[in-house]
Amino acid sequence: MEKKTYHHGNLRAALIETGIGIVNEEGTAACSLRKVAAKCGVSHAAPYSHFKDKEDLFETMKQYVTERFANALNDSIQKCQVETELQTQLGKAYVTCTNRIFIV
Repeated sequence: MEKKTYHHGNLRAALIETGIGIVNEEGTAACSLRKVAAKCGVSHAAPYSHFKDKEDLFETMKQYVTERFANALNDSIQKCQVETELQTQLGKAYVTCTNRIFIV
């Protein structure tokens, strides 16, 4: 039997995004480092290379979501050519972002 080699690319980002997905689908109580690792296809110990514990992962997820949200709002401001459209564009960015992310 041939042994498969493992290469994940950016495991930290995958763990964060997978954690967000689990929380969105199942809630915070259902999210664990072990479950996130399993969904990423890595050992249950692998997340500990990036996060101290589940609370550390959650804090990082919050920061990630906040940054994405701020970037989406900033992009809307930068793209807005007419000042009177700014409020509409910010509202659209808010709705689009909050439909794809969570706040723990």
